[in-house]
Amino acid sequence: MNAAAADGPPFASPQVETILVVEDNVMSRVAICAPLRDAGYKVVEAASDAEAQAILRALPVDLLFLDLHLPSNAEGLATAAYAKRVRPAIAIIFTSSRLRDDDALAVETLGSFIPKPYLISRVLTLVRSRLAPPDA
Repeated sequence: MNAAAADGPPFASPQVETILVVEDNVMSRVAICAPLRDAGYKVVEAASDAEAQAILRALPVDLLFLDLHLPSNAEGLATAAYAKRVRPAIAIIFTSSRLRDDDALAVETLGSFIPKPYLISRVLTLVRSRLAPPDA
């Protein structure tokens, strides 16, 4: 094995970013988690606000990718607000098939939005841009 093979590709990040995907629909969660893992990210999954909060307390998370409309009293905005409290530097990407007018400002303030259905390539581009260092 040569040195390049042992070290991995020269463009690989020395640190693997962790993405928490919060999506109540199992098929939607699988559809986004697999390509994120294939792209080299560490992906942790949650199906609810409660699961997401437990993960945010326990693990360092770099990016939160979450459904804006979770089936509970605490929807995506509440999950995002909690994430910002416990991890102020976290990047956030919201997704939903609809963006209500009264949610638009909060979504814009807390992170980015990508509508469902989305192209995986667009999600990966958005993830890369949100995880890029500010001066990159």
